[in-house]
This record gives sequence, C-alpha cells and structure tokens, in this order.
Amino acid sequence: MRSQSGSANNKATIERKINEIERVLSEAKQQFPEAAFILFEESLFCEMMNRNPEAINTLRSAFDSNKGSPFIAVRLASLYENAGKTDDAIKVLSDCIDIKPADRYTNFNLAMLFLKYHPEDTGTIKIHLKRSFSDGDSNYAAQFWYARLLYIENPFGEAKKYFDILGLARVDPKIRDMTRGVITDNNKPIVFTGVVGTKEFSFGFIKRDGFQDSIFMHNSDIDYREWDEIKTGMRVQFEMGFSYRGAKGINVKRET
Repeated sequence: MRSQSGSANNKATIERKINEIERVLSEAKQQFPEAAFILFEESLFCEMMNRNPEAINTLRSAFDSNKGSPFIAVRLASLYENAGKTDDAIKVLSDCIDIKPADRYTNFNLAMLFLKYHPEDTGTIKIHLKRSFSDGDSNYAAQFWYARLLYIENPFGEAKKYFDILGLARVDPKIRDMTRGVITDNNKPIVFTGVVGTKEFSFGFIKRDGFQDSIFMHNSDIDYREWDEIKTGMRVQFEMGFSYRGAKGINVKRET
C-alpha cells in the first residue's frame, strides 16, 4: 500500500511541476518570442522529459484523466511532435480545445502546428490565432502571427492596427525588429518584385508590384554590395518577411 501511495504521490508531483514549468514558459514565450535563453531552457526541458519515461507516462496518464488541462496538453503535444507524430499532437490540442475552447495558450500552439505543417489551412490558423489573445494583452507572439496572416490576405486591411500596437510593445528592440515569418511556397521564399520608392542612408521603401503596398527595407537585411547599388526608382526583386512593425523586404537585389 505504501508503494502504491508513494507512486501516486510521485505522479502528482511530476504533474504539478510540469504544469508550473509550462506556465512559466508560456508567459515568457509570448512576451519574449525567439529569445535565445527561453528557447534554450525549453529545449533542456524537452530533453529532460524525453529521457524520463516515468515523466512521459505520467503526462499521458494525466492528459487521459483531464483533457482540459492546457499545460499538460501542450507539453504532451510537443513530445508527440518531436517524435514525428504530428497528427497525434494536433489531436491532443484539439481535444483540449473541445473542452476549453477559449484557452489562449492551447489555441496558440495549435495554430502554430497548423502553420508549420498545414500552412494552406489559413481558415483554421486564423480562428485559433484570434482566440490566442485579447486586445491590449501581452500575448505578442499570437498578435504578430495573426497580423501577418491578415496582411498576407489584405495589405490595406486590419493588419495595420495590430502592427501599430506591436511596434510600441515593451520588448527588446532586437526582438521587435527581428525579421520572421518569411512568406514561402513549398518551403521556399517567394520572390516579389517592385520599384524602390525612396532610399535613405540605412533604409528605404519598395512599392510592391500587383499590390502597391509600401514595403520597408533596411540595409541590415541586404548584402552591402547590393545596398550600395540600389537607387530610388530602380526595379528590384526581394523576399518578404515581417517584424513587429510590419512587412519587410529582405535579400533585396536589382531585378534580373
């Protein structure tokens, strides 16, 4: 009896600790996305879980007992994804959302799974991203990916509202200005074309063909030899990513 009681207490302790760690990670990743130290700590946590069969079994058992636990669901889904079981990861998060449809953390992680493995399903991605934050909160990562999707659909629509807010977010400027979310097709960056509208010492703007939106470019994202050759009025080709401030042209070159 003491052995069974001890095992139950051990499982309860593991489940509680996983919840505590996952809660801290969730808050940190939203406010400081792509911060190296957070990603490193999360990778250590994943490695520790993978090396501990009892922890994994406890996690599965905890989820089976309570599928409405967001932190348990997210960590179990992460383990499934790392094992190449993407469908299982999606099912775990979907089961949790069926019970707690408004949970922001679970919705965000499900949206990112779809974005990574099923990027063509923009409707599903948009639904779960929109559920991942509330206006005015600090879930910056969720707001960024939602704004990016809105911009891709309509450069002159609602996306500007979110990028205006994100541009003022109290985060490290390196994180705010970092380029991420490059637009791809079949995992290859799409090459756009346009005309350089203005060029200053370190930045400029491109009028994109077919859309006529104004794409910001910075010399830090462009080969210095290309940057020196770029002139106002010149036709260029470029790839397109996003920062918290909005769309960015990267790898800008004279059009060939």
